[in-house]
Amino acid sequence: MNNFDEFIEKFNDRYAQNSFNPADVQKNMAVAIIPYFISLLFFLPVVCDSKAAFCRFHSNQQLTLFIAEIALSVLMAIFAVIPILGWLLDVLLSLALLGIKCILAYGTYKGKALRIPFIGSFLQVF
Repeated sequence: MNNFDEFIEKFNDRYAQNSFNPADVQKNMAVAIIPYFISLLFFLPVVCDSKAAFCRFHSNQQLTLFIAEIALSVLMAIFAVIPILGWLLDVLLSLALLGIKCILAYGTYKGKALRIPFIGSFLQVF
């Protein structure tokens, strides 16, 4: 796991992580992990503890990921009409999205502030 931890450290926002209170991280960890797998619950961490920087950061990342998922779903629906290539693209994008969600959930478990590459800084709603 050491190599994997080194890999995810490249996406860690140290400034945001330093703003996390360790007690809030421990208290809200499960609440922050769940929405990575049930995207519609992106607001759950903020509802549970709106003052914790940990919850606000992960809610913003989850909202960004949710919007990206919607855009990818539309794109996959368009490409789905192409036989074989569209289906293959659908499977590959779905697996990539699942992998990204697992990595983000693991980073949350570790108390990290992993930003989604390219799009993680676009939204600061919470």
